[in-house]
Amino acid sequence: MVRWINAHITVALPEDEYERIKKHPEIKWGAIGRKLIIQYLNDLEKSQELLEQSKKVAENEKNE
Repeated sequence: MVRWINAHITVALPEDEYERIKKHPEIKWGAIGRKLIIQYLNDLEKSQELLEQSKKVAENEKNE
């Protein structure tokens, strides 16, 4: 079971971009932001794992 916590994030946008967003009240911008943040975190963690793995491989090759 996933436990959801309400975390509030403030985003500064240029005025013209904000006006464009206001033209689409049917879109749940918070849901889009949540998905993008989760995706970014997942990508970041994968990149960090790959970097750690490549460091281990390089160290092992160096020690051989």
